[in-house]
Amino acid sequence: MTEATRQVPTDLDDDGVPRARLVASPVDNKQRAEVTAPPPRVIPVFFLPGIMGSNLKAKAGHPLLAPGESVWRPPNGIIAGLREVRKWSKRGPADRQMVLGPDLAEVDDSGTYEARDSLHGTQVPKDCGWGEVHWDSYGKVLNHLHRMLKYIFARGGWGGKGEIKPAGFWPGIIEADRESWGAAGSPALTEEDLKQLANAQYPVYACGYNWLQSNEKSADIVEARIAKVIKEWNDKPEYRCDKAILVTHSMGGFVARAAAKKNPAQILFVFHSVQPAVGAPEAYRRMVCGAPGADPSDGWIKRKGDEAFATIIGQDTTQTTPVLACAPGPMELLPNHLYPGKWLYVGLSGAGGRTTPTLELPDGDIYDLYREARAWYRLVDPNFVDPAQMYADYKDGPMSKVRDAIKQAERFHKEVMGNYYHTPTYAQYGSDRGYPTVGAFGWVTDHPAGFALTEAQLRRPEAWVRQTTGEAELHLRLKHNHQSVVRDIRFRPTGPDAPGDGTVPYQSGRAPEGQPGVRGVFRTQGHDHQGSYEDTRVLQLMCYLIARTVKELA
Repeated sequence: MTEATRQVPTDLDDDGVPRARLVASPVDNKQRAEVTAPPPRVIPVFFLPGIMGSNLKAKAGHPLLAPGESVWRPPNGIIAGLREVRKWSKRGPADRQMVLGPDLAEVDDSGTYEARDSLHGTQVPKDCGWGEVHWDSYGKVLNHLHRMLKYIFARGGWGGKGEIKPAGFWPGIIEADRESWGAAGSPALTEEDLKQLANAQYPVYACGYNWLQSNEKSADIVEARIAKVIKEWNDKPEYRCDKAILVTHSMGGFVARAAAKKNPAQILFVFHSVQPAVGAPEAYRRMVCGAPGADPSDGWIKRKGDEAFATIIGQDTTQTTPVLACAPGPMELLPNHLYPGKWLYVGLSGAGGRTTPTLELPDGDIYDLYREARAWYRLVDPNFVDPAQMYADYKDGPMSKVRDAIKQAERFHKEVMGNYYHTPTYAQYGSDRGYPTVGAFGWVTDHPAGFALTEAQLRRPEAWVRQTTGEAELHLRLKHNHQSVVRDIRFRPTGPDAPGDGTVPYQSGRAPEGQPGVRGVFRTQGHDHQGSYEDTRVLQLMCYLIARTVKELA
């Protein structure tokens, strides 16, 4: 009687040579082993995380830390989280500025990661970079990409005795409700599509980057790394590699767009998730108010998580300004010149929580608003820029360093990235009222009885002060028309006002629609910003688009 053939999976060793692990068996075991050599075509997949998603370490000459010591290592797990909260709670504004200096940090590849494989011990690419990114945030998507693209087909039945069929989660993608991806009308995935996908191998790499520096610099590094990996595969005579796939999260989309623009010939296609394509007012809010506090209506675990996050990244503007004001990368997340409408306003709150805007900004060049240092609506308070005195001798002082960061952000928005999207590009964004997001940021007050607010007096109040610690407040001293009556009026910041993912509003997420090179923009619901790749529908959409696009282009 002929025994069923068993499949023996192959891995690549550090030199890219295929290997299979076989176990000696008794001579009366006549079962044959089937070893399948990997395809000669190689299409690397590079994953680019969002802001704060890359591990950073100190460069030589760091004023507080030893070379190689952790600068930024988002915690994995509750115990590590408590340690981070304890560490950052002891750091004042000056320490935060020195620890997170944009020119004092570089990518740290020593983070822990766990490559999981449902079939056998997994082999990820040499120098895969998985240790460069925050594992709790991105481990799931990296392992998912690895498994889905390595095990496309398998023999079915107990012991692998049945016919060869799509493996893993591929049957679920074939049968999925594509409308839940925002892809109604898209053709269903077929086994024939998967057969063409299986004609190549897809090593998965992660590319961390220094998110404090300009995304332009990060794009140069990522572009060079992609070229290096492609060359390394082509140096092996049995393989052929010419293009890579880019998969991004949030600000990683900026890096990918600039890297693809620099060398489009080496990119097959790009998939963006929750990219703040034209910026996010939440970046402005974090600068002027600090991290949002915990919502009393949330559960205890969620509140404690939000409190811990605020402790780490800065609870008020005295803590956030020294880090963000001179860092081009975070500045590049601000609403840029393509963000729709006037998104900064002062207004009156009324019945039902409705707000009537009285003064709407920006007028003219958005970057002039960011450079403004005297107005009440300023982005940066000069008093908080340089508590460590790092820029006292820089040109005209600390504010000239701020202006340089804004100038670089403007250059990146208009010249380096612009409205460029690689052909083809696909984008997914969240637009869910269950995850309200700051689409426009306002300072509002209850209508002061007998005292009319006008645009003219709001533009040039008699005096003003912005509370910087604790709950953010703005106090404007306003003169009643042309009379001598003067009132101090308290304004409070508005909360989220638009559908989105809790960080990126729908206005920015859907901005790639209609841009040259963009083949599809998909709206999903049911996930927040950080958790987009935790959502099954987003993972299905990503893999679906990889399979369909490889069939078309590869």
